[in-house]
Amino acid sequence: MTDTGVGTPNLTNPSYYDVVVAGITTGNAQVCTSFTSASSITSMQYWGGTAWRIASNITVNGPTVCGTIPVSALTGTNIALGSPPQPMSSPAADYTLVYLGVAVAATIVILGTFIVLRRKRGSTGITS
Repeated sequence: MTDTGVGTPNLTNPSYYDVVVAGITTGNAQVCTSFTSASSITSMQYWGGTAWRIASNITVNGPTVCGTIPVSALTGTNIALGSPPQPMSSPAADYTLVYLGVAVAATIVILGTFIVLRRKRGSTGITS
């Protein structure tokens, strides 16, 4: 579980860890942990104080997941491991209304043409 005030990472079924580095305040740390659900798409995120950030250089070797995180961020920081959410597929395009609109427009054009031609034939100037 995350600490109070920490938002939810953009991961599917995340697992949480707390990491503290003491005595060093600069540079980067390679953080590695065992994660039984690890796969090639596993991501590591850390809480940056206001938002979740993605660790750099993430590697997965079996159940071991490693990522590079700035040491300055590792002061009891929440780290989350999980899979990025799968993009939602967009629904198949439904062109029914478009086709219906085209059919109505074509019908109007055909009827309009028919009416104009009929009026022209009717106005030949021949009277009985």
